[in-house]
Amino acid sequence: MPQDFSQTTTTTTKADYRVSQVSPDSPRQDETFWDNPDFVKWFSNYIKHAKIKKAIDGFADWVLGLGYTTDARTEIMLSHVTGNKKEGFNDVMWNGIITKKINGDSFTQVMRDPGDKENGIIVNMRPLNPQYMSVVYDKKGRLKEYRYSDNNNGYTTFQPSEILHMINDKVVDETHGRSVVEAVEWNISAQEEAKRVHRKLVW
Repeated sequence: MPQDFSQTTTTTTKADYRVSQVSPDSPRQDETFWDNPDFVKWFSNYIKHAKIKKAIDGFADWVLGLGYTTDARTEIMLSHVTGNKKEGFNDVMWNGIITKKINGDSFTQVMRDPGDKENGIIVNMRPLNPQYMSVVYDKKGRLKEYRYSDNNNGYTTFQPSEILHMINDKVVDETHGRSVVEAVEWNISAQEEAKRVHRKLVW
């Protein structure tokens, strides 16, 4: 005897997929702070997922492979860059490109001759961890300063000229760039979950 499903209470339809609304992080007050809140999450995805890591690494390799052209004075200054004493200028730039793709923003301290911190000779460059960096903007969206936290609940203040700030895919009047990991995170996680389920089934 055929079953009559017309009186059942079980839902047989699914709601359409919708993208949740996202408003730009625009400066709206005298001081607006951006603290890179998702860096650790994006960084974990970069470290643990080969698809993400190799794509970002390959982009940085390609960019640096194009090389650069500069005058003799600047070339001499860049030769002073040793990072942690085992790095060169290209290594520091590679680090910055990778970090800005992961986090949306990367920060590199530019250390100059103490006698002229604004325009003096560059003596070294040091990559900084976005996890500890706060960027301060004024109401018009202009950079005011950078605050890098330390282990004693304090922070070091840097002026805009002291930080090489790379920003990835900044749109409208936002105070930060956008991570490339954010757009693919769900798809990568779904694929990895499916692989793990399949592995258990094979076992």
